[in-house]
Formats: sequence, C-alpha cells, structure tokens
Amino acid sequence: MAIGITYFGLITMSISTSGACLNPAIGLVQSIYQKIIADKYDEFLNFDVSLSTMWIYITAPLLGGILAGFLQILLSYAQSSIERKKTQLSQESLKLNDSKMK
Repeated sequence: MAIGITYFGLITMSISTSGACLNPAIGLVQSIYQKIIADKYDEFLNFDVSLSTMWIYITAPLLGGILAGFLQILLSYAQSSIERKKTQLSQESLKLNDSKMK
C-alpha cells in the first residue's frame, strides 16, 4: 500500500515536467525522440519534455551512485569501528575475569 501511494505521488508531481517518466533511461530517450523526431508533431504530443530537462536524467543517476558509494564507505567504516570496539571490550573483560580468577 505504501509503495502504491508513493508511486502515485511521484507520478502526480512529475507528470507536468517529464510526462511521469520515473525511469531515467526512458526519460532520456523520450527527450531525444521529442527533440529530434517529434518536434513537427507537437500538436499531438502534450509532454513538456525537451533538451532543457534532459540534464536531470543524466546527472541524477550519477549523483545518486556517488552518494551511495560514499554512504557505503561511511557505513562500512562505522561497522568496522563498532566491531573493533566490541573486540576490545571482550578482550578487556576476559583479562578482568582472568585477574579475578587468580
């Protein structure tokens, strides 16, 4: 249900700018097609997709990939830091237990 509502909201918000195209590859092809081939048939097409909106289909996936890469590095560093801390604490607790046993 949540996915459907989110999808409906995305389509509703983006229909005036991209013809509700949520897939960057299809949006890019749609922009190129309209600019090169379908300009003479503007009365049949009601989408406001042109070369001025094409940049978002190129830059958004690239920026998303870069952001995901940095997030992966950050999360893996945090996880390894937590693991090191757990190992250190367990070694300290073993030392304390050994010293209490003597």
